[in-house]
Amino acid sequence: MDQIVDVFQKFNPLSYNYSYVPVLFPSETELLAVISHLKANNVITRRYFSPSLNEVKAIQQYTPCPVSEDLSRRILCLPTYNELSLDSVRWISELILEALK
Repeated sequence: MDQIVDVFQKFNPLSYNYSYVPVLFPSETELLAVISHLKANNVITRRYFSPSLNEVKAIQQYTPCPVSEDLSRRILCLPTYNELSLDSVRWISELILEALK
């Protein structure tokens, strides 16, 4: 996989607030490897819409939503905050690539 992260594309700041940097992985196995490697290097991430809302029993009776379920298992939010430096973005990207080797 040549490129994992296309970081911080330029958007109109009035229409996009940069509150999430989601990355979609080919499989949940790869996502879990990345989470583990980032955590070992003190980089905190968050699963994005996981589980899929149709799988939350407190909300409703289960109804299959295969696309949502698939995506929820493979998407991860990377850290983003005002003081995040470009060097840190590069370092996090390198850690992701290391985890996928």
